[in-house]
Amino acid sequence: MKVKRMFKRQYVVTSIILLIVFASLFVYNLDQNKKRDALYTEYISKASNNLGEDNISSAITNLTEAIEIKPGEPKAYGGRAFVYFLNEQNDEALKDTEQVLSLSKGDTAHIYELRGQIFQAKDDIKSAVEAYGLAYTASSSDRDYVHRYVVSLITDEQNDKAYNVIKKYFIDTDKNVYWEDIDIWMDMGISSIATHRCLEAGANAWHLLNRTEDGDERKDMAEAILSTALNSKDCIDTGDTKMTSVESMKDAVANTESKIMK
Repeated sequence: MKVKRMFKRQYVVTSIILLIVFASLFVYNLDQNKKRDALYTEYISKASNNLGEDNISSAITNLTEAIEIKPGEPKAYGGRAFVYFLNEQNDEALKDTEQVLSLSKGDTAHIYELRGQIFQAKDDIKSAVEAYGLAYTASSSDRDYVHRYVVSLITDEQNDKAYNVIKKYFIDTDKNVYWEDIDIWMDMGISSIATHRCLEAGANAWHLLNRTEDGDERKDMAEAILSTALNSKDCIDTGDTKMTSVESMKDAVANTESKIMK
């Protein structure tokens, strides 16, 4: 009996010691995690400050240090991807966006938009269209996603799709939201003339002319669209079917179209 009681006491003592050890380890790990979180946040804050001062190399260093502390967190990868893009390090930027997409569980539309801009800078318009399309699919009411997607589609000569996207935005969005938005009217004007919807193109060009000033390249584009819509002998509206020769409008908009696609 004494032996059993002795073993029982030893078991209780051992259990208490183990509980104390585990509790100490838990507190230690909790404290270490708090320190890592604080340092991670500090590096991201430093990166933001350095970026604001155009010190891009230091911002990249700060974000790399943050990644080394918490390699499983997507935030610093996303920040570094953006800074790499600003610094025209497009391949590095793409790698970081891939890391964000692999680690993120929430909204990634902004990363797809960034990928679209990177591909656009690399003159890879097909990949840019795909990336902008994913951003648009995630948030089809977002003005910036709509605009960039439409521009990329027009650049890729997917004019019917571009028209359908911008038309949907006009239908779904309150007029007060886009009424003074020059770029959105431009998207509608270009996609309308590119799909031979001449009356619509003329109306959109009129809106542009009333929202731009002399010297504005977009005003030049509006005048070219309006001239094509009103004066081309091949631009004839027949009910819901709009018939226009693509070649007949090409010369009218060629000089200014590329500027709008930037």
